[in-house]
Amino acid sequence: MPLPGKKIQYLMAPENREKNPNGENPMPKNGSVLILLFEKNKEIFFLLMERADNLKFHSGQISFPGGTYEDSDKTLEQTAIRETYEETGYLIQKDKILGKLTPLYIPISNFMVFPFVAFSPETPRWQKNNSEVKSLIEVNLIEFLKSKPLIFEKTIDSKNIKIPYFLIKNKMVWGATAMILNEFKAVLTRIIHKNH
Repeated sequence: MPLPGKKIQYLMAPENREKNPNGENPMPKNGSVLILLFEKNKEIFFLLMERADNLKFHSGQISFPGGTYEDSDKTLEQTAIRETYEETGYLIQKDKILGKLTPLYIPISNFMVFPFVAFSPETPRWQKNNSEVKSLIEVNLIEFLKSKPLIFEKTIDSKNIKIPYFLIKNKMVWGATAMILNEFKAVLTRIIHKNH
């Protein structure tokens, strides 16, 4: 089935976000992120991380493991695997990649992000990269699927901007991560309904 795509992603976009923002930047950098599902205590979790405060872009924000495509990666899938290993210390095997979601452009860093989804049947042992990652957040999948989007307001250029977010483990998850999560949630909800 086709992915829910941008329509679902943009339900979680900040009010001031342009719909087709990469017109000015026809050559964005490519990168990828990994939604890593894993089993723990007979339940399914996925991983988010709180980025370190000293990073150039999106410092202190909640994100998925991931980063910039490098020539040595050969594929964007390999980028997601490598970056996840560098940031969390856990190496997921290529055959554990389940699929991918709709790419998303991030204007502030001029990135085209390709999200991949993987499943580990084992509980990973994390060894986080302290220079890039403040904390790793294990999210119970069923609890997340029950969560509803919330809204906060931020003043930007003297305007009150509404920004949707998910509240996960008392952390505000918004922007590109929330947009990708919303499509992920829509895909899983569709699968659940189809199987019942």
